[in-house]
Amino acid sequence: MEVSVCLLLACFLCPAVCALEVDGAEGGSVTFHLQDLKGEKLGWTFNGDLMLTIKLGEPPDPSFYDNSYKSRVTVPDDGSSLTISQLEKKDAGTYTAKNSVYRANFTLRVHSVLQEPKVTCVSRNCSANGCRYVLRCAVHTPGIASFSWSHGEQLDAEEPELVVEEKQPPGELDVLSYTCTVQNPISSRNVTVSPAAVCTENATHSAATDSRSFTGVISVTVIIALLILAGLLAFLIFRGRKIFNPPMPEAPATEVAAEYMTVYAEVGIAPQDFPRAQQNDRKKTPAPEVETSKTIYSTVQNMAQGPALLSKPEGLL
Repeated sequence: MEVSVCLLLACFLCPAVCALEVDGAEGGSVTFHLQDLKGEKLGWTFNGDLMLTIKLGEPPDPSFYDNSYKSRVTVPDDGSSLTISQLEKKDAGTYTAKNSVYRANFTLRVHSVLQEPKVTCVSRNCSANGCRYVLRCAVHTPGIASFSWSHGEQLDAEEPELVVEEKQPPGELDVLSYTCTVQNPISSRNVTVSPAAVCTENATHSAATDSRSFTGVISVTVIIALLILAGLLAFLIFRGRKIFNPPMPEAPATEVAAEYMTVYAEVGIAPQDFPRAQQNDRKKTPAPEVETSKTIYSTVQNMAQGPALLSKPEGLL
Protein backbone atom coordinates (compact mmCIF):
# COMPACT_ATOMS: atom_id res chain seq x y z
CA MET A 1 0.00 0.00 0.00
CA GLU A 2 2.83 2.40 0.88
CA VAL A 3 4.60 1.58 -2.39
CA SER A 4 1.47 2.50 -4.41
CA VAL A 5 1.09 5.82 -2.60
CA CYS A 6 4.74 6.66 -3.20
CA LEU A 7 4.42 5.74 -6.89
CA LEU A 8 1.35 7.96 -7.37
CA LEU A 9 3.07 10.85 -5.55
CA ALA A 10 6.19 10.49 -7.74
CA CYS A 11 4.08 10.48 -10.90
CA PHE A 12 2.27 13.60 -9.75
CA LEU A 13 5.44 15.50 -8.83
CA CYS A 14 7.55 14.37 -11.77
CA PRO A 15 5.49 12.79 -14.56
CA ALA A 16 8.45 12.81 -16.96
CA VAL A 17 10.18 10.03 -15.03
CA CYS A 18 7.06 8.10 -14.06
CA ALA A 19 5.65 5.29 -16.23
CA LEU A 20 2.30 3.77 -15.50
CA GLU A 21 2.41 -0.04 -16.00
CA VAL A 22 -0.37 -1.47 -18.14
CA ASP A 23 -1.02 -5.18 -18.85
CA GLY A 24 -2.51 -6.37 -22.13
CA ALA A 25 -3.58 -9.74 -23.48
CA GLU A 26 -2.04 -11.13 -26.66
CA GLY A 27 -4.63 -10.71 -29.40
CA GLY A 28 -6.66 -8.25 -27.28
CA SER A 29 -6.58 -4.48 -26.90
CA VAL A 30 -5.34 -1.86 -24.44
CA THR A 31 -6.18 1.82 -23.85
CA PHE A 32 -3.91 4.52 -22.43
CA HIS A 33 -5.93 7.28 -20.70
CA LEU A 34 -4.45 10.76 -20.35
CA GLN A 35 -5.40 12.88 -17.34
CA ASP A 36 -5.58 16.69 -17.46
CA LEU A 37 -4.40 16.86 -21.06
CA LYS A 38 -3.23 20.33 -22.15
CA GLY A 39 -2.24 21.85 -25.48
CA GLU A 40 -3.57 21.83 -29.01
CA LYS A 41 -1.33 19.10 -30.44
CA LEU A 42 0.01 15.83 -29.07
CA GLY A 43 2.63 13.36 -30.19
CA TRP A 44 2.88 9.64 -29.33
CA THR A 45 6.17 7.73 -29.39
CA PHE A 46 6.98 4.03 -28.90
CA ASN A 47 10.39 3.32 -27.41
CA GLY A 48 11.47 6.78 -28.59
CA ASP A 49 10.21 6.45 -32.20
CA LEU A 50 7.39 8.72 -33.35
CA MET A 51 4.14 6.81 -34.05
CA LEU A 52 1.65 9.63 -34.78
CA THR A 53 0.69 13.19 -34.00
CA ILE A 54 -2.82 14.32 -33.08
CA LYS A 55 -4.48 17.68 -33.63
CA LEU A 56 -6.77 17.83 -30.62
CA GLY A 57 -10.40 18.82 -31.07
CA GLU A 58 -13.82 17.45 -31.91
CA PRO A 59 -13.07 15.19 -33.68
CA PRO A 60 -9.28 14.79 -33.30
CA ASP A 61 -7.16 14.63 -36.44
CA PRO A 62 -4.37 11.95 -36.25
CA SER A 63 -1.42 11.80 -38.66
CA PHE A 64 0.47 8.47 -38.68
CA TYR A 65 4.22 8.37 -39.14
CA ASP A 66 4.27 4.56 -38.83
CA ASN A 67 1.63 3.08 -41.15
CA SER A 68 1.74 -0.29 -39.36
CA TYR A 69 -0.41 1.27 -36.61
CA LYS A 70 -2.97 2.78 -38.96
CA SER A 71 -5.32 -0.23 -38.99
CA ARG A 72 -5.24 -0.94 -35.25
CA VAL A 73 -4.79 2.40 -33.42
CA THR A 74 -7.64 4.78 -32.56
CA VAL A 75 -7.79 8.01 -30.54
CA PRO A 76 -11.09 8.10 -28.59
CA ASP A 77 -12.21 10.73 -26.05
CA ASP A 78 -11.35 13.66 -28.33
CA GLY A 79 -7.73 12.50 -28.51
CA SER A 80 -7.19 12.17 -24.75
CA SER A 81 -6.88 8.38 -25.03
CA LEU A 82 -4.99 5.95 -27.28
CA THR A 83 -6.28 2.42 -27.99
CA ILE A 84 -4.15 -0.33 -29.59
CA SER A 85 -5.92 -3.51 -30.75
CA GLN A 86 -4.68 -6.90 -32.00
CA LEU A 87 -1.82 -6.80 -29.52
CA GLU A 88 1.35 -8.77 -30.21
CA LYS A 89 4.34 -9.52 -28.03
CA LYS A 90 6.41 -7.00 -30.02
CA ASP A 91 4.02 -4.22 -28.86
CA ALA A 92 5.42 -4.45 -25.33
CA GLY A 93 7.47 -1.41 -24.41
CA THR A 94 7.25 2.26 -23.38
CA TYR A 95 4.67 4.63 -24.88
CA THR A 96 4.97 8.38 -24.32
CA ALA A 97 2.40 11.12 -24.98
CA LYS A 98 3.90 14.63 -24.99
CA ASN A 99 3.76 18.17 -26.22
CA SER A 100 5.35 21.40 -25.07
CA VAL A 101 3.32 21.52 -21.82
CA TYR A 102 2.34 17.90 -21.17
CA ARG A 103 4.00 14.46 -20.85
CA ALA A 104 2.80 10.98 -19.79
CA ASN A 105 4.58 7.62 -19.92
CA PHE A 106 3.11 4.10 -20.07
CA THR A 107 4.89 0.74 -19.90
CA LEU A 108 2.94 -1.95 -21.71
CA ARG A 109 3.39 -5.64 -20.92
CA VAL A 110 1.76 -8.13 -23.27
CA HIS A 111 0.86 -11.56 -21.81
CA SER A 112 -0.50 -14.78 -23.30
CA VAL A 113 -3.86 -16.09 -22.10
CA LEU A 114 -3.18 -19.09 -19.86
CA GLN A 115 -4.10 -22.60 -20.89
CA GLU A 116 -5.48 -25.16 -18.44
CA PRO A 117 -2.72 -26.47 -16.17
CA LYS A 118 -1.76 -30.14 -16.04
CA VAL A 119 -0.91 -32.11 -12.89
CA THR A 120 1.53 -35.01 -12.90
CA CYS A 121 2.71 -37.42 -10.22
CA VAL A 122 6.38 -36.95 -9.31
CA SER A 123 6.50 -39.80 -6.77
CA ARG A 124 4.32 -42.07 -4.67
CA ASN A 125 5.43 -44.00 -1.56
CA CYS A 126 2.85 -46.18 0.17
CA SER A 127 3.04 -48.34 3.27
CA ALA A 128 0.63 -49.93 5.71
CA ASN A 129 0.20 -46.57 7.44
CA GLY A 130 -0.69 -44.53 4.35
CA CYS A 131 0.78 -42.87 1.26
CA ARG A 132 2.98 -39.91 0.49
CA TYR A 133 2.42 -38.19 -2.87
CA VAL A 134 4.39 -35.47 -4.63
CA LEU A 135 2.40 -33.65 -7.35
CA ARG A 136 3.63 -31.09 -9.88
CA CYS A 137 1.43 -28.49 -11.59
CA ALA A 138 2.58 -27.05 -14.95
CA VAL A 139 1.22 -24.89 -17.75
CA HIS A 140 2.52 -24.72 -21.32
CA THR A 141 1.71 -21.04 -21.82
CA PRO A 142 4.90 -18.95 -22.18
CA GLY A 143 5.58 -16.15 -19.76
CA ILE A 144 5.69 -15.72 -15.98
CA ALA A 145 2.84 -17.21 -13.95
CA SER A 146 2.20 -17.89 -10.27
CA PHE A 147 1.04 -21.23 -8.80
CA SER A 148 -0.95 -22.10 -5.70
CA TRP A 149 -2.39 -25.32 -4.18
CA SER A 150 -5.48 -25.54 -2.00
CA HIS A 151 -8.18 -27.92 -0.79
CA GLY A 152 -11.43 -26.41 0.31
CA GLU A 153 -10.67 -22.98 1.77
CA GLN A 154 -7.21 -23.95 2.97
CA LEU A 155 -4.11 -22.77 1.07
CA ASP A 156 -1.52 -25.57 1.05
CA ALA A 157 1.33 -24.23 -1.07
CA GLU A 158 2.30 -21.35 -3.37
CA GLU A 159 4.61 -23.19 -5.73
CA PRO A 160 4.30 -25.70 -8.60
CA GLU A 161 4.88 -28.79 -6.38
CA LEU A 162 2.70 -30.11 -3.58
CA VAL A 163 3.52 -32.81 -1.00
CA VAL A 164 0.50 -34.75 0.28
CA GLU A 165 0.66 -37.25 3.16
CA GLU A 166 -2.52 -39.28 3.72
CA LYS A 167 -2.86 -41.50 6.77
CA GLN A 168 -5.06 -44.21 5.35
CA PRO A 169 -4.34 -47.74 4.17
CA PRO A 170 -3.40 -47.96 0.49
CA GLY A 171 -6.13 -49.30 -1.78
CA GLU A 172 -8.98 -47.44 -0.06
CA LEU A 173 -10.94 -44.82 -2.03
CA ASP A 174 -9.22 -41.42 -1.88
CA VAL A 175 -11.90 -38.74 -1.75
CA LEU A 176 -9.62 -35.82 -0.84
CA SER A 177 -8.99 -33.50 -3.81
CA TYR A 178 -6.55 -30.64 -4.35
CA THR A 179 -6.84 -27.65 -6.67
CA CYS A 180 -3.92 -26.15 -8.57
CA THR A 181 -4.46 -22.52 -9.63
CA VAL A 182 -2.17 -20.76 -12.09
CA GLN A 183 -2.51 -17.09 -12.97
CA ASN A 184 -0.83 -14.17 -14.67
CA PRO A 185 -1.89 -10.48 -14.80
CA ILE A 186 -4.58 -11.08 -17.43
CA SER A 187 -5.93 -14.61 -16.81
CA SER A 188 -6.37 -17.40 -14.26
CA ARG A 189 -6.95 -21.14 -14.71
CA ASN A 190 -7.23 -24.07 -12.29
CA VAL A 191 -7.64 -27.82 -12.17
CA THR A 192 -8.78 -30.15 -9.34
CA VAL A 193 -7.30 -33.63 -8.93
CA SER A 194 -7.09 -36.58 -6.56
CA PRO A 195 -3.46 -37.50 -5.69
CA ALA A 196 -4.16 -41.25 -5.69
CA ALA A 197 -5.97 -41.09 -9.04
CA VAL A 198 -3.24 -39.00 -10.68
CA CYS A 199 -0.43 -41.28 -9.50
CA THR A 200 -2.35 -44.45 -10.49
CA GLU A 201 -3.06 -43.03 -13.94
CA ASN A 202 0.55 -41.99 -14.44
CA ALA A 203 1.80 -45.41 -13.34
CA THR A 204 -0.56 -47.16 -15.78
CA HIS A 205 0.42 -44.85 -18.63
CA SER A 206 4.13 -45.34 -17.86
CA ALA A 207 3.74 -49.13 -17.84
CA ALA A 208 1.90 -49.04 -21.18
CA THR A 209 4.61 -46.82 -22.68
CA ASP A 210 7.36 -49.12 -21.44
CA SER A 211 5.52 -52.13 -22.89
CA ARG A 212 5.21 -50.46 -26.29
CA SER A 213 8.87 -49.48 -26.20
CA PHE A 214 9.92 -53.05 -25.35
CA THR A 215 7.73 -54.46 -28.14
CA GLY A 216 9.26 -52.01 -30.59
CA VAL A 217 12.80 -53.01 -29.59
CA ILE A 218 11.98 -56.72 -30.00
CA SER A 219 10.45 -56.09 -33.45
CA VAL A 220 13.50 -54.18 -34.65
CA THR A 221 15.83 -56.90 -33.31
CA VAL A 222 13.90 -59.66 -35.12
CA ILE A 223 13.95 -57.73 -38.40
CA ILE A 224 17.71 -57.15 -38.16
CA ALA A 225 18.30 -60.86 -37.37
CA LEU A 226 16.21 -61.92 -40.41
CA LEU A 227 18.13 -59.56 -42.69
CA ILE A 228 21.47 -60.91 -41.44
CA LEU A 229 20.25 -64.52 -41.91
CA ALA A 230 19.04 -63.78 -45.45
CA GLY A 231 22.37 -62.19 -46.34
CA LEU A 232 24.31 -65.17 -44.95
CA LEU A 233 22.12 -67.64 -46.86
CA ALA A 234 22.62 -65.74 -50.12
CA PHE A 235 26.40 -65.75 -49.56
CA LEU A 236 26.47 -69.53 -48.96
CA ILE A 237 24.40 -70.22 -52.10
CA PHE A 238 26.70 -68.05 -54.22
CA ARG A 239 29.79 -69.70 -52.72
CA GLY A 240 28.41 -73.20 -53.41
CA ARG A 241 27.82 -72.42 -57.06
CA LYS A 242 31.44 -71.31 -57.47
CA ILE A 243 32.72 -74.54 -55.89
CA PHE A 244 30.59 -77.01 -57.90
CA ASN A 245 30.68 -75.10 -61.20
CA PRO A 246 34.31 -74.04 -61.74
CA PRO A 247 34.85 -71.69 -64.69
CA MET A 248 36.08 -73.16 -68.01
CA PRO A 249 39.69 -72.28 -68.84
CA GLU A 250 40.04 -69.78 -71.60
CA ALA A 251 41.72 -70.94 -74.79
CA PRO A 252 45.10 -69.31 -75.57
CA ALA A 253 44.97 -66.57 -78.12
CA THR A 254 48.06 -67.77 -80.07
CA GLU A 255 48.32 -70.15 -82.96
CA VAL A 256 49.48 -72.87 -80.58
CA ALA A 257 45.88 -73.10 -79.34
CA ALA A 258 44.64 -74.33 -82.71
CA GLU A 259 42.80 -77.64 -82.66
CA TYR A 260 45.31 -79.30 -84.98
CA MET A 261 48.94 -78.53 -85.81
CA THR A 262 50.91 -79.60 -88.83
CA VAL A 263 54.36 -80.95 -87.97
CA TYR A 264 57.10 -81.00 -90.59
CA ALA A 265 60.01 -83.43 -90.22
CA GLU A 266 62.76 -84.46 -92.65
CA VAL A 267 64.00 -88.00 -92.33
CA GLY A 268 67.13 -89.24 -94.13
CA ILE A 269 69.70 -91.97 -94.05
CA ALA A 270 72.10 -91.30 -91.27
CA PRO A 271 75.74 -91.25 -92.33
CA GLN A 272 76.57 -94.03 -89.93
CA ASP A 273 74.37 -96.40 -91.93
CA PHE A 274 77.05 -96.51 -94.73
CA PRO A 275 80.41 -98.17 -94.41
CA ARG A 276 83.20 -95.74 -93.73
CA ALA A 277 84.93 -96.68 -96.89
CA GLN A 278 81.86 -96.08 -98.92
CA GLN A 279 81.43 -92.68 -97.32
CA ASN A 280 84.84 -91.64 -98.55
CA ASP A 281 84.39 -93.17 -101.97
CA ARG A 282 82.60 -90.80 -104.22
CA LYS A 283 81.84 -93.59 -106.61
CA LYS A 284 79.95 -95.48 -103.98
CA THR A 285 78.24 -92.40 -102.52
CA PRO A 286 74.75 -91.96 -103.89
CA ALA A 287 74.39 -89.42 -106.62
CA PRO A 288 72.86 -86.09 -105.86
CA GLU A 289 69.87 -86.83 -108.08
CA VAL A 290 69.18 -89.98 -106.15
CA GLU A 291 66.62 -89.39 -103.47
CA THR A 292 68.08 -90.33 -100.15
CA SER A 293 65.50 -88.80 -97.82
CA LYS A 294 61.83 -88.17 -97.70
CA THR A 295 59.78 -85.50 -95.92
CA ILE A 296 57.00 -86.74 -93.65
CA TYR A 297 53.90 -84.61 -92.98
CA SER A 298 51.96 -85.49 -89.86
CA THR A 299 48.97 -83.87 -88.17
CA VAL A 300 48.91 -83.65 -84.34
CA GLN A 301 45.82 -82.76 -82.35
CA ASN A 302 46.08 -80.24 -79.48
CA MET A 303 46.24 -82.07 -76.12
CA ALA A 304 43.67 -79.67 -74.70
CA GLN A 305 41.18 -81.04 -77.23
CA GLY A 306 42.11 -84.73 -76.95
CA PRO A 307 44.94 -87.22 -77.49
CA ALA A 308 47.42 -86.54 -80.22
CA LEU A 309 46.82 -88.27 -83.59
CA LEU A 310 49.97 -89.05 -85.49
CA SER A 311 49.84 -90.19 -89.10
CA LYS A 312 51.64 -93.36 -89.95
CA PRO A 313 55.15 -92.53 -91.12
CA GLU A 314 56.13 -93.59 -94.60
CA GLY A 315 59.00 -95.90 -95.19
CA LEU A 316 62.43 -94.77 -96.15
CA LEU A 317 63.94 -95.40 -99.59
